Amino acid sequence: MTHTAVLRMTVAAGADIAFVAPAYEGDVLVARAEERTRYGRSGLYDVTVPRSEDVSAEFRGRSRSIGSTSASTTSKESR
Repeated sequence: MTHTAVLRMTVAAGADIAFVAPAYEGDVLVARAEERTRYGRSGLYDVTVPRSEDVSAEFRGRSRSIGSTSASTTSKESR
């Protein structure tokens, strides 16, 4: 079976970051990212960087798709 996937070339359209609380040497920071929405060729993404019980930073990014290409893949079932 052959599947065709559309691969979108996407670039950053803008971003904002708020540094809410300081991070210190030795802190382990693990970001949590979420795609909030995609509409037309645009997207909106939020990233939270927690530190212990506090939030160290909040990031919001905006994207824009500027083109697309098709990629065909063949599954093992059709061989």
